[in-house]
Amino acid sequence: MIYFNTELPSISSKTRQSFQESDFLSILQSDSIASIIERHTPAHRERIFTPIKALSMFIKQALNFDRSCANAVNEFIIDNINVLPKNISKSTGSYCRSRKKLPLALIKELVQHTGAAIKEKTPHHNNIKGGIYLVDGTTFSLPDTIENQAEYPQQSTQKAGLGFPICRALGIFCLESGAVINAKMAAYKGKGANEHSMLRAILDTFKKGDLVIGDALYSSYWILAYLKMHGINGIFQQGGGRAKKTDFRTGKRIGKYDHIISYDRPQRPKWMADEQYKTIPKSIELRELRDKHKTIITTLMDPDEHSKADISDMYKSRWNIEVDFRNLKTTMGMSTLSCKSPEMCEKEMWVYFLANNIIRILMAQTAKKFELKIRSISFKNTLQIWNAISSKFKNAAEVIEDFLFLIAGHQVGKRPGRVEPRAKKRRASSYSLLMVPRHIARAAILRKGHPPKQRKNTGARGGKA
Repeated sequence: MIYFNTELPSISSKTRQSFQESDFLSILQSDSIASIIERHTPAHRERIFTPIKALSMFIKQALNFDRSCANAVNEFIIDNINVLPKNISKSTGSYCRSRKKLPLALIKELVQHTGAAIKEKTPHHNNIKGGIYLVDGTTFSLPDTIENQAEYPQQSTQKAGLGFPICRALGIFCLESGAVINAKMAAYKGKGANEHSMLRAILDTFKKGDLVIGDALYSSYWILAYLKMHGINGIFQQGGGRAKKTDFRTGKRIGKYDHIISYDRPQRPKWMADEQYKTIPKSIELRELRDKHKTIITTLMDPDEHSKADISDMYKSRWNIEVDFRNLKTTMGMSTLSCKSPEMCEKEMWVYFLANNIIRILMAQTAKKFELKIRSISFKNTLQIWNAISSKFKNAAEVIEDFLFLIAGHQVGKRPGRVEPRAKKRRASSYSLLMVPRHIARAAILRKGHPPKQRKNTGARGGKA
């Protein structure tokens, strides 16, 4: 409606009607989005919770403070009380079954399509021909069910029954807009579970002329060689061991603490096939430069086109992905997923990414209308305004344009070089840690009563139950 605004002559009347009934999907209204939905939507009977309605409610859960299925069904009944049967069931079972039938491929493709569309409509600079991407990983906690523990085991240092399943996710974000371009989900530990392996699995996301920015974890020879071979640029912090050995007196000197050096191919790692190893160059030329206490490595070799200061500034922009993950995990509540099965947890993660992109669409439209940068607009404020409007207006996607001035009115400051301690000022609650499985602790309380109040679980003298 706002950002992808096109006519929909080529889709079925049912899909068009479903778009109009969904505030969230009407924002994405276009032929390309509609074709993705029709292509992936499974055959279904015309029930109350159709696939498009279930997807819309799933997105609304991700954007809502109360993410329970009961709240989602209650809001749906309240919004549609005039058209629903009088004996409509208040149970969440029908909605949950419809949500479970949603194809994962549908949600993935919607995320990738919306992310790419936002990126294409967002101007970029820095003499980069393609898109500029940020890459990093994070972790999420899952509900403690047998299925989740089997797929995403808790950390081995925790006793059975005391920990929660934990998964690792790697995200690729657009630098200018914060939209999710692609992602990968895996267990916290095990084969293919490290961020390096996860990035290798989705390297085809990048095209010739693109720029990838990441921390020291991704500055391996194999990733750098892949980028060089495919005409993709990269800026990374130098790895710990190699950074200590950097000698700017060697190689081709460009300027102070700035030179071009040749890297030799290491021995073949166990995960790499011999045929693949032979296709990788025996050496690659890269540029190293020093920025304060960090050594940066890049494939941008021309100092006239990309100065040392430009590369340093682009690497500092990597911190935006930390803010993007904070918006997802803290502002939207994604740090703890709520689905009980691994399949649904993966769908939930991708729905959060789709919800993120929908909010980014509103931010991009606001930036275009008021001539602002998308990164200068507050994500949290945009989310709050959308939730307020969608709760007041049935046709929120149609009236949101009248309230874009509210989104533009709250801008975030740019604070380069900001330093904050990684510590909390607010003290923890007086509850101590649960050190035995809950059923054992409950049985002990029934036998002996509640233990005396413990000291707060803070500092060296923190209490334990």
